[in-house]
Amino acid sequence: MNSLVNIAAEIAALEAEIVSLGGELPPGSDMELRWDAAQSALMHKVDSYAEYIMSLEARAERLREAAKTVVARAAAMESLAERLRRNAERVMGDGSQLDGEAFRLVKRHNPPAVEIDKDQEFKIKIFHPDLVAYGEPLAAGTYQIVLDENGGSSVVPIRIDKKAVLKALKEGRQIDGARITQGTRIEIR
Repeated sequence: MNSLVNIAAEIAALEAEIVSLGGELPPGSDMELRWDAAQSALMHKVDSYAEYIMSLEARAERLREAAKTVVARAAAMESLAERLRRNAERVMGDGSQLDGEAFRLVKRHNPPAVEIDKDQEFKIKIFHPDLVAYGEPLAAGTYQIVLDENGGSSVVPIRIDKKAVLKALKEGRQIDGARITQGTRIEIR
C-alpha cells in the first residue's frame, strides 16, 4: 500500500519526466499508464484520508458530548451529596453528630475564613495597602502600572491577601467590608 507521501513523490517524479519531454505524454505509453495509475492512487488515497479525518472528528465530537454528560452527572451527584449533608446538619440542630449502624455523621467547624464585600474591595486595596498582594494572575481585579529599573512599565494585578486580612482581623484591626466567618461541614466517620 502506497502512502500519500510516496504517491505525491511519484507524481512529482513523473511531472519532472513529462516536463523534460516537453509536457507531452505519448498516448498508450508506459509513462501514460504510470501517470494514470498514480493519479488514480492519489484520488483514492485523498478520499481515504478525508473519510478517516471525518470519522475521527465525528468520534471526537461524540466523546466531547459524552464528557459533557458525565461532567453534568458528576455535578448533579455532588449537588445531591451537598443537599444530603445540609439535611443531616439541619436534623442535628445543636447536636454534633448522628449515629448510624456503620457510620457517624459529625458536625465540624471549618477554619476561620475571610469574607469581603465586593463593593468594599477597592476601598480595602486603597486604605490597607499592607493587605494587598501583587503579581498573581487574576480573572478580573485592580491593576497597577509598575516602572522597572530600565524605565519600562508593566501592568501588575493587585489582589487582597486574605491571609493577611484574617491575621489583621484576629489582631483586632477594623477593616470595613471584611469579616471573619466560620461555617460548618459534615464529616463521615
